[in-house]
Amino acid sequence: MDNDKLEDEMHAMLRATYMRREYAALTSLSDELQGMVFAPHDMSAYGDDVYKGVIFIRARKSPWFLGAFPFTVVFPFKYPYECPVASFDKPLRSHPLLQNDHRTIPFEMEYMSIGEATKVSLMLRLLKFTRALFTSEMLQEHNAQVDLGQCRQDVDRY
Repeated sequence: MDNDKLEDEMHAMLRATYMRREYAALTSLSDELQGMVFAPHDMSAYGDDVYKGVIFIRARKSPWFLGAFPFTVVFPFKYPYECPVASFDKPLRSHPLLQNDHRTIPFEMEYMSIGEATKVSLMLRLLKFTRALFTSEMLQEHNAQVDLGQCRQDVDRY
């Protein structure tokens, strides 16, 4: 067996252990993650882990109040040393903080600010960030304007 293959297998084993530990920790934080469901789903053809989730917006101050938005997170093979990619399953045209495709959650800047990724739960940070996207505080922090009519359309469409 060559060194590259051995290194890949070792990384895969460490990554799987890290992901299992992170997911187990999330299950004990049900209060912190109220309004969210998040679970392993599958593995991609590239060896990336795919998780599925749904966020239920229950904050009356949110323009997306009573919305339920399914999302997918892909944890790349080199996770936690590479940023996970999260996106909503359908475009959310009303959300000004999503990337240009109206689906991708802009987690990269948060990920880059973390420092040593193995010392924190990136899954938890990603989920909290995703939930925060629907708060008026996050919108105000980014001076983001929303069209309330478009928000209601997105809630109804989902």
